[in-house]
Amino acid sequence: MSSSEPSGSGPEPCHHCGAGKAFRCDVCGNTFKKKSGLKLHQRRHTGLKLSYCRECGKSFPMPSALKRHELIHSGVRKHLCDQCGSSFITASDLKKHERIHTGEKPYKCRHCEKSFTHSINRYRHECKHVEVNDSSSHRSL
Repeated sequence: MSSSEPSGSGPEPCHHCGAGKAFRCDVCGNTFKKKSGLKLHQRRHTGLKLSYCRECGKSFPMPSALKRHELIHSGVRKHLCDQCGSSFITASDLKKHERIHTGEKPYKCRHCEKSFTHSINRYRHECKHVEVNDSSSHRSL
């Protein structure tokens, strides 16, 4: 890494709940589970190898992210929900939406019986288990 590139510190506790390990960006403080995620993120600060949207100028660290973004400007929403008629740009967005109708909750908590429709909600919930376990272990000391 050259001296002009931002650096990142080594593994640190998660900034959401203190659990696990994360790699922190020294420029903005964002944390990442993997060093590779930190490296991709740091492209935002260096300006190197960024892909820019011709429509709005927004930049993306990866060409694949730019391609997905450009669909927003096309106005094409070819993925239609047969339950309510809502339309979506990508099939994955439609699949996430359909969980509203099906009640599907594929993300199960690893600590209790709760399930969630989206992985980010499970993640936030699991952080609460870690906080409770950490505070109860401190009481017994």
